[in-house]
Amino acid sequence: MIDKYCILIDERDQSRNLRSIKRTLKVDHGINFNYVQINPSENKFQSMDEGSDVPRVDMRKIEDEIKTVPFFMRANTIAIDYNLVEDVLNGFQVGIVVRKLGYKINKEIIIYSAGIEKAIESIIQTGKLEEMQDKIHQLVKGKFNFIKREGYENEIIKHIRQEPAYNFDIVITEWLHRFSERQIIAIFPAYKDYTLGQIAQEIEANTLSSQEFRKHFIEFAFSILVDDETA
Repeated sequence: MIDKYCILIDERDQSRNLRSIKRTLKVDHGINFNYVQINPSENKFQSMDEGSDVPRVDMRKIEDEIKTVPFFMRANTIAIDYNLVEDVLNGFQVGIVVRKLGYKINKEIIIYSAGIEKAIESIIQTGKLEEMQDKIHQLVKGKFNFIKREGYENEIIKHIRQEPAYNFDIVITEWLHRFSERQIIAIFPAYKDYTLGQIAQEIEANTLSSQEFRKHFIEFAFSILVDDETA
């Protein structure tokens, strides 16, 4: 059975829907659906404002919670409710944070809302041209998939089932993320200060450093596969 991973961020308990998704994927598609829900409205994500007794949503605590999900960097699907904490926090803001934390750009982030059209309008209608341009840039670059809340479960099932064509970068980065805190072994001296997770992020960003790593990795692999006499 194939393992797939999902993070759902919603201010309402979605346990029933998540269990239904898990059951459908297991019975109909042979997929073991692993999931975590984060609820930003919970008290543990609040801090007291300095000089007042009014609690506020602490985005740093939400970031920390996302980062502690064991499969965050290799999650197949991240889905976020747009209407998280009224007038304080929305799903697009959290989606931007998810990208900044390094979630792979080749994966869509699902944002759902009962009034998805109004949600998109509220994102870009900031009043200032520069801010509007910045938001549009984030919308395009962030690879967000905006959908209606009704039936979002089916969209997650569809998203989870999508099996991309074999991609070497995706496979190797998934393994690197599994052991993200470990340091790379000494046979790659140019990367001696890198963790495996940092190398994965370099590959996902397709940096010059990652291109060098690919080259050295393939050379190392062939040095194992081919004996010295035939190399």
